[in-house]
Amino acid sequence: MIIATTPLSLMLIGDRRAALSLTIHAHERVVVHQPAPPFRNRFTVRHRETEHVNAISDIRHPLIRNALNYLRIRDGLDLTVISDLPDRESPTTRTLSLLHALHAFRQDEVNAEELARETLILRQEDSDRTGAPFVAYASAYGGLCRLALGGWNHYEASPIRLDTERLTALRDRLIVFLCDHPPPAPADVRPVPDAQALLESQDDLDTFGQLLHDPDQRDPRYLAARDAGALGGTFTADTETDGFLLLYAPPETHAAIRAALGDLTELPFRFCMEGSRTTLLDTP
Repeated sequence: MIIATTPLSLMLIGDRRAALSLTIHAHERVVVHQPAPPFRNRFTVRHRETEHVNAISDIRHPLIRNALNYLRIRDGLDLTVISDLPDRESPTTRTLSLLHALHAFRQDEVNAEELARETLILRQEDSDRTGAPFVAYASAYGGLCRLALGGWNHYEASPIRLDTERLTALRDRLIVFLCDHPPPAPADVRPVPDAQALLESQDDLDTFGQLLHDPDQRDPRYLAARDAGALGGTFTADTETDGFLLLYAPPETHAAIRAALGDLTELPFRFCMEGSRTTLLDTP
């Protein structure tokens, strides 16, 4: 039995060309198990519903069907998708987790760059309209990263290392909400190098938080959070309907921000410093 675990990613600051990202302990998991030989002529797929089919072409779930076809899986298997946020769609993270599990099933060695690139091949139709490229690379590598566009839908990923005290201070100043219909990522380059330098320094973190403010962002949810004390923030979207609003705010303002955004659901979180990974469990 193989379990692939892939963290959800959020943008701290950036645009479609460069970004600082983080991953959190909210995951897309894919479990793959090969049944006994007499039953390897069929597929059992569990997501929001359960499918029992004899051919990949009969699988109704498009992400699963496309991943199986892409990796040319022929033998039947039992595959289950488990999401920590079952009511939210993150198709890029789910596709990456599917590919990682199926590569492990085939006993392939695959790295984060290859996983992200293959994910975007399968998500190509949405890559220009959503944050799919950013999400794929951030979730594949994990942790705090700087992502810089190195070509069409290709990012160079560089880890950002903070000591425990600095990381805890950053966590205490971030607050995340689930949001519907998030606005698109900004088109203009935001000061990612300056933000990284401030984050890695010992300067006042609030100076970093102020860099997260986008003066062109007119979304009323963001403006309400600003009025309640947020210094800056960023929307992250993997689809055009589901997303996240990450805000940087002094801890003493969090209660006022929660009240101002009362219609939104807060997502308590912890940093996840690992990217997508697989676990092999021996079963009798």
